[in-house]
Amino acid sequence: MAFDWKATVGAIAPAIGTALGGPIVGLATGALCKFFGLSDKATEDQLAAAIRGMTPEQAIQLAAIDAQFKADMAKANVDLERVHAEDRISARNLAAVGGGNFQMVLAIGCIILFFGALGAVFLGYMKGLPPDDKTIINYAIGQISGWVTAAIAFYFGTSKSSQDKDKTINELSRD
Repeated sequence: MAFDWKATVGAIAPAIGTALGGPIVGLATGALCKFFGLSDKATEDQLAAAIRGMTPEQAIQLAAIDAQFKADMAKANVDLERVHAEDRISARNLAAVGGGNFQMVLAIGCIILFFGALGAVFLGYMKGLPPDDKTIINYAIGQISGWVTAAIAFYFGTSKSSQDKDKTINELSRD
C-alpha cells in the first residue's frame, strides 16, 4: 500500500492538510517544501519522502507551522472552509449544468459494484472460499465502499458538523 503523505500531513497539520485538497494547494505545498528545505520545484515523491522520514521533533514543529499557516491565511482573508465549500459547490454546479451525467453514472456504477461485490462475498463465504481469496475480496469491498462514500458525499454533502463535534470532544477530553 502506498504511503499517503497527505493524510499524514492532515493528521499533524490540519490547516495545511485541508489546503492540500483544494485550490490553494500551491500555498500548502510551498509551506511544506520550505519547512523540509526542499526546492519550490520539488516533486510530489520528494515531498512524500521528506514526510515519510520526518522525526517526532519535526512533527511538533510542523504543527507549529500549521498554526502560523492558518494565521497567515486568516490575515489574507482566506477562509479554508469557505474555499473548500466553494470548490464542492462548483463541482455540483458543473453536474447540474449538464456535465453531471458522468458523475451520476460513476456513482451508480460504484453502488452497483459495491452491492455486487458484497453479494459475491456472501456467496463465497457460503461456498467456502480459500482464505487468500477472502482477503482479496474483503480488500476490494473496502476500496469500493470508499468510492460509495465519496459518491454519497458528492451528492448529499459530508458531515462537517460531525467532524467539528468530534474535534470539540477531543479537545475537551484533553483538558
